[in-house]
Amino acid sequence: MSSVVTTTTPMHSVLPKGLDTFICSASFESRCLVVPDMLRRDKYPVENVLISWNVNHLDAVQENRKKLFEIFSNPVACELSTDDPLVTADQFMRGLTKLFSADGDSMRIGVDVTTFTRESLLILLRCLVEMMRPGDSVIGLYSRASAYEGTAEGDRWLSHGVREIRSVFGYPGDFKPTRRTHLVVLAGFEDDRALQITAVFEPSVLSLGIPDPTAGHASEHNEKMQLRKTRWLSHLGSRVKEFNFDSYSVDKCIDSVCKAIRSEHSMNTILAAMNTKISTVAAGICALQNPEVQVSYAQADIYNYESYSIPAEDVYIFDLSNVLAPLLASRARIS
Repeated sequence: MSSVVTTTTPMHSVLPKGLDTFICSASFESRCLVVPDMLRRDKYPVENVLISWNVNHLDAVQENRKKLFEIFSNPVACELSTDDPLVTADQFMRGLTKLFSADGDSMRIGVDVTTFTRESLLILLRCLVEMMRPGDSVIGLYSRASAYEGTAEGDRWLSHGVREIRSVFGYPGDFKPTRRTHLVVLAGFEDDRALQITAVFEPSVLSLGIPDPTAGHASEHNEKMQLRKTRWLSHLGSRVKEFNFDSYSVDKCIDSVCKAIRSEHSMNTILAAMNTKISTVAAGICALQNPEVQVSYAQADIYNYESYSIPAEDVYIFDLSNVLAPLLASRARIS
C-alpha cells in the first residue's frame, strides 16, 4: 500500500484499522506537527506513542515538543543525541521495549519519518528490525515540504559545515582492505555535506543519484537540483556515474540503489543518503539487504532553524511490511 493524501483527508479512509504504536520526532521544523495534527483532528485510534527529540537541540525543538505532548497523552519519551549515536540506539531500544506487547500479539506500527535526522531514522529502522516479529507491520508517513531553504532571498541554506563524518550505527559494512572504494550518494540540497563526504572517502568511483524529476513531487525542486548537480560535477571531475532514483517511492528507490551498488560489486561500497526521508528509509533497507555496504552520515555543524522548510498539503503513506519481512525471516534463521 502506498498513497498520497492531503492534510484534509480523513485518516480512517486511508488507514482504517488504527495503530498500536505511533513513533514521531519533535523538531524545529513545523512539519513535525502535520501528521500528529491529522491524527488528533480525526480522533484516530493510537494505543501507544513514542516521541523522540535531540537533547542537544533542545532549545530549537522545545516549542514543538511541547505541542506534541499536548496532542498525545502519556507518551514514551525518547531522548536522542546527534552527537552520540550510541545514546540514540540505546534510547530507541529502551523505548521500543516498552511499546512492544508482551503477550506476543502482532503490532501495527506507524512511523512519521518526516523530521528525524537521517542518521536517527536509519538507527530507528535498524532497531525496529531487531524488535519486530513476523506478523508485525510498519506504516511510514511523510509530510512533504513545498519549499526548502527559507522564504527570503539571501537566506537560502539548510545547513552549514560538517562536524563529523561517521558510519551509521548498525550499518558498519564489511570492507576488504585490498579493494577500491565505490561511493553511492543520494544527492539533496546540502552541498557542504555531499562534497565533504566525497572528499573524505576519495572514491575510485562515485555513483551520484539524482532524483527522477518525473516521480512524485520531485519536479518542483528539479531546477534547484540541476544547479547543484552542475556545481558538484565541477568539483568532482570525470569519475562520476549518474543514476536516477525515485525519492518518493521506497520500492522503486530500493531497486535503483541496489542496481547502483551491484554495478561495482567488486569494490567496497559506502552509501550516503542525503535526499528525502522516504529515500533514506529505502537506502537503509538496501544496506540491510546487502550487509557488506557501509552507510555513512555527515553530521551538520549548524542547521537553519528559522527557515528550513515550509510544509506542503501532501502526506505520503507507505507500507514497509513487505520489504521488511525478508529481513525478519533472515534474522530468525540466523538466531
